[in-house]
Amino acid sequence: MAVSANDIKKKIIATENMSKITKAMQMVSVAKLAKTEHRVKFFREYHSHIIEILSTLKESEYIINHPFTTNNHNQQTKKIGCVIITTNRGLVGGYNNSLFKMLKESHGLDKLFVDSQTESNMDNLLFKYYITGSKGNNFANNELPKETAKLYSFPDEVHYIDTLELASDLINDYLSGEVHKIVIIYQDFISKLTQEATMQTLLPLKFKKSKQKININYEISPNMKDVGDKLLVQYVMTSLYEIFLSANLSEHAARMNAMSSATDNAHDIIKESKLIFNRARQAAITQELNEIVAGANAVN
Repeated sequence: MAVSANDIKKKIIATENMSKITKAMQMVSVAKLAKTEHRVKFFREYHSHIIEILSTLKESEYIINHPFTTNNHNQQTKKIGCVIITTNRGLVGGYNNSLFKMLKESHGLDKLFVDSQTESNMDNLLFKYYITGSKGNNFANNELPKETAKLYSFPDEVHYIDTLELASDLINDYLSGEVHKIVIIYQDFISKLTQEATMQTLLPLKFKKSKQKININYEISPNMKDVGDKLLVQYVMTSLYEIFLSANLSEHAARMNAMSSATDNAHDIIKESKLIFNRARQAAITQELNEIVAGANAVN
């Protein structure tokens, strides 16, 4: 069925309006990305100081034997706590789907668990899910058993205070033996063009070996227990918040790229539609000329 020139013209106008919206959304995401990058820069300076202090104390007997750095839960049934960080809104390309895919794949959490155990028996493997973001909540309601998932609501722009409830629940569940290990699935920010679905272990803590020796002697007051407890808790909380910041960066970058692609596609559709419109108009003009000529010849 042939499309009329008027229909093509309406399509061009509608697509032009849509391209203006996607372009505006792209610019908003660019601004939010720059703002979040600024927040990340200053927060990582603070987080790096905590890592620096812990790196000098990690050889102490108290830190080595702390529940955060060891895994002494003597449970017959091992349970992994899995945090999934998703977005509240869509238009982010494959941001959330890649996280759900990682969660579903058998070589994801199962492999992580087996690698941390001496045996490969998966019969007793259980999961407890901590779901953030409305998209994750929708996924949990449709895909996960209700008794295994706890849902959390977060604003689009996450601040440190917003993560305290989740951090407190994770720490309490880990210390009480409710979960044996805590992992986080999120989109790690690699660059403005690249975001990578990542699975990171939050607890138990594993300190990376520093390439540079830090020769700083700290005076511990009042004692190692009080300082160590607070420092390790603060490290876990700030590590969780840093992951949220990276996920926020990835969301803004993913939406920026998605809207950029949508704008480019809209321009391509407009260009193609204008070509079709011009051809249709030229065909109509040619048809009218032919009819005029035929009428004149009939009179003569």
